[in-house]
Amino acid sequence: LGAGVLILAAAYSWYWFLMADRIVLGIEEWAAKRRAEGFAVEYTGLAVNGFPLRMQPEAHNLRLASPGAEPAWEWRTSHLIANVLPYNLNHIVLTLQQPQDFTLRLDGEEAQRYRLTSANTRASLILSHGKIARAAMEILEGVLSGGRLTAGPLALEHGQVHARLDMPADETPDPRSPEPPKLMELSLDLENLSYEGFLKPVLGAELSRLDFRGVIEGDALPRSGVAGVRDWRDAGGIVQIAAFEIGWGPLNLSATGTVTLDKQDRLLGSMIAKLRGHEALIQSMQDAGELKPDEARGARLALGVIAMAAGATAGNSSGSQDHQGEFSLPLTLQDGEMLLGPVRLAKLKPIF
Repeated sequence: LGAGVLILAAAYSWYWFLMADRIVLGIEEWAAKRRAEGFAVEYTGLAVNGFPLRMQPEAHNLRLASPGAEPAWEWRTSHLIANVLPYNLNHIVLTLQQPQDFTLRLDGEEAQRYRLTSANTRASLILSHGKIARAAMEILEGVLSGGRLTAGPLALEHGQVHARLDMPADETPDPRSPEPPKLMELSLDLENLSYEGFLKPVLGAELSRLDFRGVIEGDALPRSGVAGVRDWRDAGGIVQIAAFEIGWGPLNLSATGTVTLDKQDRLLGSMIAKLRGHEALIQSMQDAGELKPDEARGARLALGVIAMAAGATAGNSSGSQDHQGEFSLPLTLQDGEMLLGPVRLAKLKPIF
């Protein structure tokens, strides 16, 4: 029995170190391929630790950047830790304990440098045939500063993002009404996001929640960055929103619909929204001077009629606490304006 245990231990040790060497070799091969494509891939101190229960690749002084002397994007961090189980090398969990430094150049503009710090940042990658099939990231107590955040840092209490990239093809396409290919499923959950640049007289500077579930549809085109997004838009790309919910001061609504970008890079879309607490929203708009008293009366009347027609509860005991006063109405993003039924909520600025 003792000899058998020793043999098994020796075999496992041999397997572990063999896999560790293959991980290092795989990373180096991946880096060489990216460099051949023009990307910058730099790191020092690459090693695999964690014997015997896990495999923990680590690297220091990482730098990744897109091709060119003035790359469109660049990422740096002083230390990156990955965790992989010896029996499943296709699931990688990354721990990002040090500040993350990003540089972005949009449309040839001057480089914008950002820094992300957090109490904890983790990412998960699931590979299929050597490519990323699914990815997720979680951030706790994150702070993003620099770049275009001229009003101060952007703070996030908790955030999660999930992406599925291995979208299945439509097995029974209808040639009479062809559906655009699905590029990615995306979900986003943010809690207590605050930034003084958000500050609006009506809504304030803090979003208590922002949830999104949707599918990005369209053709995958070769150009990347802003040019690639515009090519996707011009080719008919859209975002199908299965669920969207926001809590921002007196604004509490959920919505479903479709969104894309117009030629000025502003949001363009049509959705059906469920609004809660419209009285508080209109009062805040009046208090902030966004609506004159007669305009506020007109908005109350219009939304009140819609609410009564929809059978919305008005804060009485018959409705649940979460849905009191809720009713549906159109949410339109067009010509640089956001319209909620008859009420103009905001001006829309170009994203880029």
